[in-house]
Amino acid sequence: MVVAAGILAGDRTPPARQPSTTSFGREGAYRTGIGLALPEIMVTPAWLLVRLQWAPGDPWVIARDGREWDALAVVMTRLRADPLLDQLGLVMVYPKVGVPYRDIIRAYEVADHAGFDDPELIPPWGSHLAPPVLPRVALRAGVARAAAGHGSSASARFATDAAGAAALAAWLAARSPMPAVPLYPGSLIRLVEVEGDATARASDLDRVERALWEARLVPTPADLRREL
Repeated sequence: MVVAAGILAGDRTPPARQPSTTSFGREGAYRTGIGLALPEIMVTPAWLLVRLQWAPGDPWVIARDGREWDALAVVMTRLRADPLLDQLGLVMVYPKVGVPYRDIIRAYEVADHAGFDDPELIPPWGSHLAPPVLPRVALRAGVARAAAGHGSSASARFATDAAGAAALAAWLAARSPMPAVPLYPGSLIRLVEVEGDATARASDLDRVERALWEARLVPTPADLRREL
C-alpha cells in the first residue's frame, strides 16, 4: 500500500451531473483502449469516479450518497472480470482536496476485495480524470519556446543548437514534477508536448527530442505542421 504526504492538492470541480451509479451499458467502450488500461479511482468529497486510463469512454460517476462504496465494489468487480485486465493487480487512486484519509483507505479496500491488490496513490498530474496541462515546447525558426506547464506560468526561450537543446531539457526537467504519468507497473514517465510550424527544421526537432529523452522526459509531438 502506497501512502504519501501532500496528496490532497490540485482540486477541480467535479462533474455537475449524476448519471446512474452503475451505467454498465458503456462497458464495450473501453475494450478498444490502447496499450495497458489501468483502472483509476478518483475520490472527491461529493463523488467517486472510475475509468480506465489510456482508454476511450466516459468515467463511471458514483454519488457520495451513503451507498457509494457498495456501488464502487460493483464497478471494480465488473472491471476485474474483464479479460482486458486479466492478471492486472494495479489500480491508481487519486484523492482530491477535502477527502479524509479514511476514504482513501476505503477505496484501497474496495479495490483490493475486488482483486486489484496493488493500489498506487497518484498526484494530480498523473490522473487521467483530471488531466494536466503538460509542459510544451514550440519550435519557430531556430528558436524553442518552453512553457513549464503543470499549473506554472514559467516560460523561457532557447536556441535550438546542441547547447540550447540541452539547456531547454534541463530547464524543463527541473520544473516538471515526478511522477507524471503511469506508463506500466513500476515505471513512471514525464511527458512534454513538442510542436513546430512551417519554419521549424527537422534537425532542430531531432536535437530537442533527443535532449528531452536524455533528461528522462518523453517528447510527444503535438502539432507538427510541416513536412519533414
